[in-house]
Amino acid sequence: MNGLSIFLFLWIVLLIGAFIIGVVILFVGHLKKDKKNSTIKTGLIITAIPLAVLAILFLYDFARDKSTKKPSDKDLIGIYHISEASGQIPKALYSSYRLEFKNDGTFYLSPTPKISVCENGKFTVDWQFDYNELSFQCDKAFTLAHIDRGFSGFKIEFIIGDPDSGESIFFSKDK
Repeated sequence: MNGLSIFLFLWIVLLIGAFIIGVVILFVGHLKKDKKNSTIKTGLIITAIPLAVLAILFLYDFARDKSTKKPSDKDLIGIYHISEASGQIPKALYSSYRLEFKNDGTFYLSPTPKISVCENGKFTVDWQFDYNELSFQCDKAFTLAHIDRGFSGFKIEFIIGDPDSGESIFFSKDK
């Protein structure tokens, strides 16, 4: 596990723990008989914090999905160069690697370290599968890539090795 995975795991454990503690305090507060019961209020607050975080995450994911454009095959057409490489390739060499999507549904990818895709083949876009929207066909073999959509455009992401490692090579479209 890398540092980010451990950090996210600890946050999830913390939120689950807070929720459980909040429910226990809320239950204890309901068992008390005094009229000015601040224990119920404390239990509600502690329980509401993880629920609010969860609601914010769901709303962000929903808003991001609805407010970012899913590029079509036609939107992909053009020339791309590396914009990020997770330390896999020196920045000075980013412009020497090229990915081109052509009008006829074919692509060209200059030989790029860590990416096992042929130089020429066909590409298709299928939004049915998250993180594998882009398919590169080389003879009878397929390689998948991710279209990383942002609020200001998109990048083509090739995940390097284990997906949990966080190492990727991103290609951005030339303007």
